[in-house]
Amino acid sequence: FNAYLAYLGVYYLYFDPLRFDKDNYDAVSERIQGWDHLAIISNAQIAFQLWSIPHCVMLKEGTVMMIHHIFVLIIALMSAFFTNGFRFYTAFFYGIIEISSVPLSTMNMLESHDLSKAYLLFDLFVKISFSICFIQTRVIMWNLRVRDFVYVCTGLLMSATTLSAKLSLSLIVVIVFFLTCLQLMWAGEIMKEVLKIIGITKRGGKRK
Repeated sequence: FNAYLAYLGVYYLYFDPLRFDKDNYDAVSERIQGWDHLAIISNAQIAFQLWSIPHCVMLKEGTVMMIHHIFVLIIALMSAFFTNGFRFYTAFFYGIIEISSVPLSTMNMLESHDLSKAYLLFDLFVKISFSICFIQTRVIMWNLRVRDFVYVCTGLLMSATTLSAKLSLSLIVVIVFFLTCLQLMWAGEIMKEVLKIIGITKRGGKRK
């Protein structure tokens, strides 16, 4: 399912004809409303989180992961059904970032079936691929885009006149801040593992 989300993200971010019409994203209003055809990505993300939440409970993945899944579900629901759904950004935040989840799923499958030691080179390749994809999409590309999103969202928040609009937009900002911090925290853990792998390789290629 991660591969499907990644496919949607790549297609709608890089091959959607509307992306080539400069007028569709130059105006701030065009990044807040419209892009209804991208609701398919929000709906797919909603379905994925509805599966991930009970899965998280069954595997006891912890409080942080549970909050992550709930927050993503909330913001995906908003982008799918709100008029001001910021769907312009969904191709990246719900799709492109899932590219890193493809090698992660492969890595988890190898570990869950005790195949990591049997396929050392493939396991190393998958881990390196995951690290590169994660840093590229969830750190570099994420931070380049999240600033624009927060700028647009906070601008709408400052001009909001109803309590419901102020509360929902404030919630979005809080969720985005939490998710951004989470990506950076995970990136730090990944870099520690990468340095560990490099260190082991220098000591003769043996792995613990």
